[in-house]
Amino acid sequence: NLRLPPGGLLSPFTDSFILAQDEVAGSSGPPPPPLSDVASKASCQLTQTLLQDHFLGKGRICAVSSVESGFLRQVACGVKDRYHADVAALQVAMNYLTCLEGPFWKEIRGAGLSYSYSMSLDGEEGLLNFSLFKSTNLVAAYAKAEAIVRGFATGETPVKAVELETAISTTIYAVVNRECTPAEAAYETFFYAYQGMHDTYNREMIQKVRAVSIADVARVMKEYFVPLFDPSTSTVAICCNPGKLDDVLAGFEAHGRALQVTDLDVKDVKVGLGAEQRGCDCMRCVVPSFLTGKKMGGAPPPPPPP
Repeated sequence: NLRLPPGGLLSPFTDSFILAQDEVAGSSGPPPPPLSDVASKASCQLTQTLLQDHFLGKGRICAVSSVESGFLRQVACGVKDRYHADVAALQVAMNYLTCLEGPFWKEIRGAGLSYSYSMSLDGEEGLLNFSLFKSTNLVAAYAKAEAIVRGFATGETPVKAVELETAISTTIYAVVNRECTPAEAAYETFFYAYQGMHDTYNREMIQKVRAVSIADVARVMKEYFVPLFDPSTSTVAICCNPGKLDDVLAGFEAHGRALQVTDLDVKDVKVGLGAEQRGCDCMRCVVPSFLTGKKMGGAPPPPPPP
């Protein structure tokens, strides 16, 4: 004869948690400046400096015979910290492009160019990412994504109000979903405390997302997404089947992107720290030679000690 409360077994706990959170938010007054502001900016600056000094304008491609489809990841510099004024507009713009029945869905997946795609913003490192997953035609899918972004950036393709509301709702749901249970809400609070951030960060983000306008979306697409597809201000890594290697190289060269072919032969590795003693060849103990500039060569590592 066990009876559950109307809202479920966890209803009393969630209600108490929300009420307590509301009381704290209402009684604490304006939140203090985020402790993570300096650290976040320093982390973003370090990552973006490394990207600019060593990787921007470069690209690598690897041919793997066991892969039939193509995979791509492209990275460019984004915001400078988690509290940047453009974070909310960027999240909405990314959801505008990638949501169900959105521009990428219709023009890329709907055309059979790529099974999946994604765009993401790394607030800790300040990087903007674009990916293609299981693509049947990497060059065509990439060209279509670039054309879509440039169309919105130039105003040739207008941002529609109905689709914008859908993107805003999707973004808000993603933020709210981080705290859908008491355990996840507690984890978020711990994470924010560890990072030196406000415990009201999600609430503040929801308010900012609701205020995003059509002009904001068009602006961030021009300011951030266009450089993401510019060979001089981004870097890319590609994996494809050896039979498609020449076509992908020629296709991206036509887009102004010269790719360096990387051979990931399992024999061409540098044994990591302690691997020689253990005789281990797992992915944690080997480093591809293209990262070290050296070839392993010679005899294989000795067997592990008895």
